[in-house]
Amino acid sequence: MKKAFLVMMIALVAFATVGAQNMQRERRGHGQRMDPQKMIEHRVNILDKELALTADQKAAITAIYTAEVEARKAQMPKMDKSEKPAKPDREAMKTRHEQMKAQQAEVDQKVVALLNAEQKAKYEQIKAKRDKMGPRGGRGHGPSPEGDKKAEKKSAKCNESADCCKSEVK
Repeated sequence: MKKAFLVMMIALVAFATVGAQNMQRERRGHGQRMDPQKMIEHRVNILDKELALTADQKAAITAIYTAEVEARKAQMPKMDKSEKPAKPDREAMKTRHEQMKAQQAEVDQKVVALLNAEQKAKYEQIKAKRDKMGPRGGRGHGPSPEGDKKAEKKSAKCNESADCCKSEVK
């Protein structure tokens, strides 16, 4: 009886944990892509808030972003939903990444052409911030620059004396 109760409690806790994690993912939108049109509107609204765009500028930038989304859709490999995606090779990924960077630079040029001098300066700041954050909006992978510095200090310390590593392990 106690074993059955214990097993049921463990199962209950496990299901509750999985359910809570799924609810968090749903709230944060994991696994779901934003509708392209909503994404375009979102991008234009951010620029409008930062740059105080005119109605004509908003319409032109919306058209630029729409053309960009359509071009990216055309570049994506066509796949049947029943197919399992093939593992991409590194060279193809690098090529695709370079194409996307070139496409982004082209979009930036078109947008800058529509802006006045003050807006261009602000846009360059926004662009620099975006480029600094990286492709995942600052949520990149790997150690931070501070982590790299710490690792360098630690390895330099270990090079001086092998005893240092033994004391850290204890």
